[in-house]
Amino acid sequence: MRILPAVAAVLLVGCGGSNSSPEAVFGAAKKAAETKDWKGFYGCCDPENALQMLAGMVMAAGFSVMQDKEGEKELKELLRRHGLESDKPSAMKGDSKPDLATVKDPAACFGDLMAFCEKKSKSADMNTMMRLQGDLTDVKIDGDKATGTVALKNGPKTPIAFVRLNGSWYLSEGR
Repeated sequence: MRILPAVAAVLLVGCGGSNSSPEAVFGAAKKAAETKDWKGFYGCCDPENALQMLAGMVMAAGFSVMQDKEGEKELKELLRRHGLESDKPSAMKGDSKPDLATVKDPAACFGDLMAFCEKKSKSADMNTMMRLQGDLTDVKIDGDKATGTVALKNGPKTPIAFVRLNGSWYLSEGR
């Protein structure tokens, strides 16, 4: 996904109840990001790539506490609460992939990691990181895939991809 660093399909929470079109899922994801409903945001993402996105957040959280022993302990406890036991801090820093199959509720874990990163990050604007502050333009649908552009006011334009699975649209990596 171009929205976050992106292994198996998972059941996700709903995405604001409406993902009948790329525009609808983008709007729901944008609203979830604006209200810091990261669990809801996770539900807007392609279920077939959601665990990869979660792995990216585990690594981002690990990087956010690299020089912070207290933060590292806090992150380790957060991961433990979600079923990710890691005796190796290197797993939190991207040196190895965490085993996400043990995560009980991936959406809740993602939400907690986003909140953790916002708290620990020097540049804690996750909306900017998610690139959802702009308007969706130039949507082109081709079967079960779609592309568009997020146009920021006085800023760059960023491509975004969508995928339709079982009749519902999700933010995607453009597979």
